[in-house]
Amino acid sequence: MTKDLITDEQVEEIVVITRNIYGFDFEGYSRASLKRRLDRVMLLKRMDFFDLRSLL
Repeated sequence: MTKDLITDEQVEEIVVITRNIYGFDFEGYSRASLKRRLDRVMLLKRMDFFDLRSLL
């Protein structure tokens, strides 16, 4: 099992950012699924949470 790259609180921050800036509402999505997807993107792109947040 790999270590999570993003915390639950950080997932919530990404949800808020994407809603406020881009109008995408991820409120109905499973947080576990979002977390897995964000972890995967961050791993593949070799970025941390702060890189991801800055990119958004």
